Amino acid sequence: MSDLIKKDEYYDDFSKIIEMIETRRNNAYRKVNEEMISLYWDIGHFVSEQIESNKW
Repeated sequence: MSDLIKKDEYYDDFSKIIEMIETRRNNAYRKVNEEMISLYWDIGHFVSEQIESNKW
């Protein structure tokens, strides 16, 4: 019986580790998406300025 309890404890510990990894991975995806949106916004702003100033 004690082996079964140990296995359940290990399962709980590893579940917590997996949850930490998934949370951080999702946070990283969101940060990357924020940066990509910021990049596209900056590119659009640059292109608009170039068109408005008749440089293009």
